Amino acid sequence: MPVKYDRIGSGYNRTRKADPHLADRMFELLQVGPGSSCLDIGCGTGNYTVALARRGLAFTGVDPSEKMLEKASLANPQVRWLQGTAEAIPLPTRSMDGALASLTLHHWADLEAGCREVRRVLRP
Repeated sequence: MPVKYDRIGSGYNRTRKADPHLADRMFELLQVGPGSSCLDIGCGTGNYTVALARRGLAFTGVDPSEKMLEKASLANPQVRWLQGTAEAIPLPTRSMDGALASLTLHHWADLEAGCREVRRVLRP
């Protein structure tokens, strides 16, 4: 899937923005406190990642597309951006307080493996 998103990465933000209502709901559902470390799997250009980081969370965005991450890091250097997939999250075990995957599950190659990886990187 990275090839497809590498191709559309340059114009992605022209038509996609974080919906404030969805960002509010995601924040509520994360159930974490200020300064908590959170992961956005399939972050793309970081629209929701940044919207949530602005609420005092330490976010890491993970995406397979180098172009999408390039765009995200240029616009938002305060967030940590890493290339990876749901099935191989490039983070240490038990390093995150929360995780989300906004509109990305249909891109995961192996849903079960992705869920195992999310569980691995989350703190109990």
